[in-house]
Amino acid sequence: MDVWSILEHGGGKTLAISREDVVSKLEALVESRGSWYIERLQVSDSDGNRYTPEVGENGSVELVLRSGPSRRRR
Repeated sequence: MDVWSILEHGGGKTLAISREDVVSKLEALVESRGSWYIERLQVSDSDGNRYTPEVGENGSVELVLRSGPSRRRR
């Protein structure tokens, strides 16, 4: 099972179970707080991938891959 997290500005964390669930939660935040709010949120999945949420002109939210899992130094 995938686990996604949305880290908010004040340190709050929201968990989601799928990419679609994350997008749904982000779209609700756009409606309640505005598109500027989600552009600084940190989104990550259970594989260690990090995403930047972007809002399209029509109000839809896209997750853009920012980086993959971090590698351990040897």
